[in-house]
Amino acid sequence: MRPENYEARRQPPSHEYELNIGPNHPGIEGNYAFKLRLHGDRVIEGRADAGYLHRGFEKLMEGRLWIQNLAITPRICVPDPAPMEVSYVLAVEDLCGLEVPERA
Repeated sequence: MRPENYEARRQPPSHEYELNIGPNHPGIEGNYAFKLRLHGDRVIEGRADAGYLHRGFEKLMEGRLWIQNLAITPRICVPDPAPMEVSYVLAVEDLCGLEVPERA
């Protein structure tokens, strides 16, 4: 192609751009990604994609007793296991209809 043909296809400069963060990024714990659309330093649109680390925990937990799954729940998110354990136990209590006292 001739150089003049490139000039005809050139787009005017835009201040909007896309920024992809993740799935492996030092500022993010876990394996998920963000796709941000920016105008200058202002975020116009943001999307999170959490589908980078499916390890099949749901299927692994299906055939076990609820007490056996307590050993598996910390492995869902290794850097921060406490929220996984608490949410699992709260869900089991809710499904069983248990009312645990505050002091328990």
